[in-house]
Amino acid sequence: MQATAQQQERVNAWLAESPRHRDEFEDLRLLHEPVITLPSLGGMARLKQEIHKKQDARTRRRRLAALLILLLTVIGGIAVYAWRPPQPVTVRELSLAEVCNLLHEQYGIVIEVSPDLQHNQWSGSFWRPTSDQLIPMLARSIDATYTRSGNTYILSPHP
Repeated sequence: MQATAQQQERVNAWLAESPRHRDEFEDLRLLHEPVITLPSLGGMARLKQEIHKKQDARTRRRRLAALLILLLTVIGGIAVYAWRPPQPVTVRELSLAEVCNLLHEQYGIVIEVSPDLQHNQWSGSFWRPTSDQLIPMLARSIDATYTRSGNTYILSPHP
């Protein structure tokens, strides 16, 4: 809405009366003038899309960084385990039944022991042999024989 010539003259006269009037007028003009031009609705949608794209890209980068850290941790753990010198399994003065329980826990094999052998004490060390290597060593050390049926070994006294 435009001011009439008479209204403009009155405002100009009022402004000329005092510098304080000019300051007040400037303050009022600033209040009525738009501060920023808002984007159109289409512009807002594009702005929102750009913000979401940046957030999605940031999220993908963070997830990728976390995955990379996890992967490096796993690879590092495997490398440390692979380079670690092997440690022997040492058994001291256990009954044969206890040794069989230990081997079951470590190798997942079932070892049945004849009642005549169950209370024999056994001591020894071995360097992580396979169960196919371990059972013959155990049988020889206690002067016994063994038979195998699937995942089960049966130890019996030598005839």
